[in-house]
Amino acid sequence: IDVRKTEITKKYLQKHKILPKSVVLFLTGQSDQMYTNYYEHAKFIPEDVAHELVKLNVKAVGIDSFSPDQEPYPIHKILLPHNIILIENLTNVKSLVGKKFQVHYFPLKISNGDGAPCRALAFME
Repeated sequence: IDVRKTEITKKYLQKHKILPKSVVLFLTGQSDQMYTNYYEHAKFIPEDVAHELVKLNVKAVGIDSFSPDQEPYPIHKILLPHNIILIENLTNVKSLVGKKFQVHYFPLKISNGDGAPCRALAFME
């Protein structure tokens, strides 16, 4: 979902047909600033959008930013208890806009951790 020129809102989310067990990717444009001002002016996912993603029963949420939220991490607290995986720091998401694809992600197997680096891939249909 390309939100580079708009805010992330529940209304904007509802414009897209999101099926259960989908992987929802947000393109904020933040990854374009990876080596300059990456931590400045980031867009975060609002709580009502996170609750809507739970209702939609999505499998994972990815974002081309360092985090979907900031301290005290309400989005993490909304999505993770519902086993919705968060994928952060995505790159090249803009190459997927308007295309059909499948997303696969491969986290490292880490015991007793609260996260893991992963390789995320999109396979074009």
